[in-house]
Amino acid sequence: MPNRQHVHWVDGLKVLAVLGVFVYHSAMVYAYVRWVITNQTHSVLLSLFAGVGFSMGMPLLFLLSGAASFFALRKLEAGRFVSLRFRRLIIPMLAGLVLLSPMQAYLSLRSRGSLDLSLGQYYQQFFTGMDAYFSPRWLANYGYHLWFLGFLFLYSAIGLPVFSWLGGRNGRRFTGWLAGVCLRPGGLLLFVAPPAVVQMVLRARFPWYTDWADFAYWLMFFVAGYVLLTDPRFQQAIAATWQASLAIVAGSAAILGAFALVGLASGIESNPEYSLAAATYYIARTVNTWSVVVLVLALGIHAFNRPNRWIDHGSEAVLPFYVLHHPVVVLVAFFVVQWNAGLWIKFGVQTVLAFALTMGLYELIVRPFNPMRQLFGLKPRARAHEKAGIGGLAYLATSWSALGGHQCKRKSPCSTTATSATAALSFAPLGKPSSTMTTDRPAKSAPGGPSRSQPSSDSVCLEGFPPPGP
Repeated sequence: MPNRQHVHWVDGLKVLAVLGVFVYHSAMVYAYVRWVITNQTHSVLLSLFAGVGFSMGMPLLFLLSGAASFFALRKLEAGRFVSLRFRRLIIPMLAGLVLLSPMQAYLSLRSRGSLDLSLGQYYQQFFTGMDAYFSPRWLANYGYHLWFLGFLFLYSAIGLPVFSWLGGRNGRRFTGWLAGVCLRPGGLLLFVAPPAVVQMVLRARFPWYTDWADFAYWLMFFVAGYVLLTDPRFQQAIAATWQASLAIVAGSAAILGAFALVGLASGIESNPEYSLAAATYYIARTVNTWSVVVLVLALGIHAFNRPNRWIDHGSEAVLPFYVLHHPVVVLVAFFVVQWNAGLWIKFGVQTVLAFALTMGLYELIVRPFNPMRQLFGLKPRARAHEKAGIGGLAYLATSWSALGGHQCKRKSPCSTTATSATAALSFAPLGKPSSTMTTDRPAKSAPGGPSRSQPSSDSVCLEGFPPPGP
């Protein structure tokens, strides 16, 4: 059984992964795809970063969450584990859906010039305009980034029978055998089989972002994260074979690049199908994603497998930071894209200011006060620090004044569409609007539910599609 020190590298990587998600969302404002807020000019470099991060980020986050679940279940019974997960995940998700989602949808529509209502007027319309349908996509359509919390709670509940079996005699025998295989060259690639099968079976049927194919795909990474903590030899294999993982990343990337060069990648991504070419592509994509994740794990095992007070502090902040960062990025970007400044100046100022505001909200408004801590999924503290909270309000007011003082007078909506430059992005994620991050998938509908067409050039991609304006 692994000892407590393995928590350190898991926590360190969680902090880095959430920071990566923050930078990814900031970069999306300037990518060649319409996002919640979109700048009028775009960057190929930031589009490439967004494509790679989008493909690898969620598998990594879910794998690390599965690893953290292993340690939680060592101390908690199943019922207590689910109850704690509900408080830590569902309550922040619901609070964010009620308090933060309408504001983000409002700012998105205002930035496009398609809404004339005040925020207060639109708030009610946001909820009355909701459609009900049975699909995990609902969480992303209305909850924006908060779908991750809902998925994570469901994974925790679904995974309990599997984790219980893994803790029994037969399960320990299985993980012991698997750990031994993983010490051999290429043994870690056995973990590729479940998510690859999911892609081949479900991708063509459920091609949309955060639909059932994605739900099952990321579930495989969540379970894999738990399994990797059941035997120390898994971590030994990861740390010892990073050079082989790097070679596999290069080889699978070359295969994906070949698919892109002959024009097959964009077609398979935008219109998934059941074919030999598609199956080959899905396998290569999953091998590439898994190998990149293994490389990141190797980095964490080598660099973070020791106590670090900054990581300990950041680990507690991960959940509130994740909940808060997306609406803060949207809010800051709403103003920054109106500036008469260069793209990289906008991106730099937006990223720094959004990070400062998010951390300010956490450190000075959320962290000191027990009611806020519980709302954001944190354990209550023995004593809340009122002075820190009062100081936080002053800090945020100052930051907001600085932001508003740099508004330009131009308030025309962004009106760019995805271009062919992104058609060659072979590292964008499976099952999203397309690997090229374009938005031209043919419309499909579901009985008894809303239209399941992919977002048009006037819709928001990736995290949440704001309800249509009046």
